[in-house]
Amino acid sequence: MVRLNVANNGAMDMTDIILTDSINPNFELKSDTSLTWNIPVIKPGEWKDIGYSIKPLETSINGFTFPVVNAQFKVNNKQYNISSNASIVIVNGPKIIINKTIDKQFINISDDVTVTVSIQNIGNIATRMEVKDFLPEN
Repeated sequence: MVRLNVANNGAMDMTDIILTDSINPNFELKSDTSLTWNIPVIKPGEWKDIGYSIKPLETSINGFTFPVVNAQFKVNNKQYNISSNASIVIVNGPKIIINKTIDKQFINISDDVTVTVSIQNIGNIATRMEVKDFLPEN
């Protein structure tokens, strides 16, 4: 769950607030929601809490960078633009890499060929899997 908190710590109303967010391309939204919100006013001392759900599409033990959230608003009819900091999100899980190589590019009908299939989990959680490789006909 992504949470956006907008607070008015000033002495005057914030008006015409537009929040614009985006997500890292390695994630997807869990619902069809806009990532732009319009808030008419936030009074001094008030805050608004906005949330939406995302789902990771792959593992990253080094983390994915999430883009900044941009906010536009007015105080006393003067326009302001601010941005949040970027965030890093680590996604735990298996990440399987499968490679298949053949030792010869050109062969004769009677040649032997060595096929190597290698499997590596570069994630941080073990998993079980089954790999099948099929020989072409002839």
